[in-house]
Amino acid sequence: MAKSRQGERVYQHTPTIEDPAEFGLAIVKWWNAMQPDFRHSDAGMPKPVYSTDTSTGKDWALLRRAGPNGLVSMLTLLAWWGQSLQSRTQWQDDSGPLWTEAITDVTKVINVLKAVSGGVKKRKADTDPQIKGSKR
Repeated sequence: MAKSRQGERVYQHTPTIEDPAEFGLAIVKWWNAMQPDFRHSDAGMPKPVYSTDTSTGKDWALLRRAGPNGLVSMLTLLAWWGQSLQSRTQWQDDSGPLWTEAITDVTKVINVLKAVSGGVKKRKADTDPQIKGSKR
């Protein structure tokens, strides 16, 4: 890892994943654990519930978070998992179908989050000429 200009850590190389199937199972377990109660499952992937009912909107908000337990982390892990599938040996379990299922689930969840959020609200632009162009 190297530091970017703002001091954030960035990856220069994809990590080496020795066992894509084991890595994938860990990702699915973590993804399932962070779901709202109505999507929790005892076996693998979360339940395929994608309701945009506004009464469950606040439950979906659990997934709208940043940081190490957020969607960006999930997308990064899915990319790493997908890349690791290319280097799987013939003796390792094929977790490709589970990866595809996870990609589909995350895509549907993102679409639900978009639907229940009502769109992104933008800040009003400053009209004061003294404020324009200056750093805040």
